[in-house]
Amino acid sequence: MHKITKYYFINKFDSNVIDKQDKQTIIIYRDYSSKITKVSVINKLKEYCKKKSIKFYLSNDIKLAIKLNLDGAYIPSFNNCLKHLAYCLKKNFKIIGSAHNLKEIRVKESQKVDKIFLFRSIILALYWSRIMSLLQQIGDLSL
Repeated sequence: MHKITKYYFINKFDSNVIDKQDKQTIIIYRDYSSKITKVSVINKLKEYCKKKSIKFYLSNDIKLAIKLNLDGAYIPSFNNCLKHLAYCLKKNFKIIGSAHNLKEIRVKESQKVDKIFLFRSIILALYWSRIMSLLQQIGDLSL
């Protein structure tokens, strides 16, 4: 039986929200409203998640996630950077990313992420493309 991993994005420390998550949930901290990285908040989240046996990732700052010894990092779809490929990662450190279209999927592949979140629009587009390809293989399809 496969375990389903859930991802929960937060932008502040709220123990009530974290307490509602199970151990298959990974908490991802992202706070795009602030220009200043709040290391104290990240450390507080890290310790609380560790106490709850919940994995904790940082969004859009792999270098800091490594420095703070977090479980992993999340690369958003708008981040095209490849710098992290030169970093030394601990054995179980995971990098995940997101994509909205095929171009972004290719970027995430070049970033060597462990998992890619695909948004509904790209899933439907890929699914439709595959259906059309299969129909064309079956016989002459003219639209």
